[in-house]
Amino acid sequence: MYQDDFSSPGSGWLVREDATGRLGYLNGEYQILVKGQFLVWSTTAPGVRCVDCAVEADGRFSSTAYRSYGLVFGVDDTSSYHFAVDGDERYVLTRYTPQGWIILLNWTSSPYINAGQAANRLRVERVGTQIKLYANGHYLTTVTGSFGSGSLGVGLVASAYSTDMDARFDNFAVYSQSSGAITSVGQEGEAVR
Repeated sequence: MYQDDFSSPGSGWLVREDATGRLGYLNGEYQILVKGQFLVWSTTAPGVRCVDCAVEADGRFSSTAYRSYGLVFGVDDTSSYHFAVDGDERYVLTRYTPQGWIILLNWTSSPYINAGQAANRLRVERVGTQIKLYANGHYLTTVTGSFGSGSLGVGLVASAYSTDMDARFDNFAVYSQSSGAITSVGQEGEAVR
């Protein structure tokens, strides 16, 4: 198991800022601030990789400019999976590849997702050929397919339609879902895209 409540700015997550965004610790949370239109910023947990695992975090919008925030998982050198929610009680599952974005599950409404700036507890379980999605303790759906193999990175993601979309995260956790161990190699988190 791996946990981080972001109370210690020295816990190893990436801290970075440029003209298009910011990754870093802020007041006991982790911030992803996206400063440009139609941009996606994401980062992986420092040195954490897993095979079959569950990833959880609390997320919220700290700005009134909404797009999406969520969990990134199955991260390797060329691709990653994104489970995200928006401010309108919807969720989506996508995959990023060098060829572009693939929508695995298009935007879907759910009464279990809190709207606006209210926090959401998100959970994704990736076991073998299945990805199960949860919001605030409620099961949303299962997607089945070929999702890569091996020990892969996990982390956080946010995207914006307009500038200055500010997402905050807390209580990040990773749990093993099978005999696949969670490994930590003690390196700093890295930007995914």
